[in-house]
Amino acid sequence: MNYAPEIAQQMLIKQQADAYVKAKEAIVESSVSIVEEVLERMKPLNLSSATQDKMVLNLLTVIASGNSTQPTLPLN
Repeated sequence: MNYAPEIAQQMLIKQQADAYVKAKEAIVESSVSIVEEVLERMKPLNLSSATQDKMVLNLLTVIASGNSTQPTLPLN
């Protein structure tokens, strides 16, 4: 079956978008799993809730981001 070029292009765009969403879902699921494991391993350190929250946010940002990350140091 042949489709008009415009329709074929739109079908390809939809297929790519679906694949992208599925890939992001897999990345997020894996990220959450990694963070849970890290938190479990760090329990003996008795970190404060605020420290744990900051660590979870940073880990999820780094793992799930599509961009490279650059370490920063606070100036306080």
